[in-house]
Amino acid sequence: MALEIMKGVLEAEKEAENIRQAALRDAENIRAEANEKCKKIMLSSESDLDLEINRLNEAALESAKPQVEAIMENANSQCEALKESSAAKLNAAIEAIIRKVVVEHGNC
Repeated sequence: MALEIMKGVLEAEKEAENIRQAALRDAENIRAEANEKCKKIMLSSESDLDLEINRLNEAALESAKPQVEAIMENANSQCEALKESSAAKLNAAIEAIIRKVVVEHGNC
């Protein structure tokens, strides 16, 4: 009878070890699956973040468009004014040179 009890105890210990090993494997599988899910969530979040950044950039560019157009229009107006001013000064400079040449050298 003691032998049967010892066999029962040994079998129970063996079964307990098998259960422990199975639980360790299950825990490792659960951890690996959780890590994979975490990676997928992170990749999805990064992708979503990139999309949101692009959307915000496009929205910012679109909202700034009127201001950019106004600045460009102002710059173009200033450029035109400078061109007209330069043309007038160029004509005045040419006339001054001609007068100087005529005064110093007489009628040509």
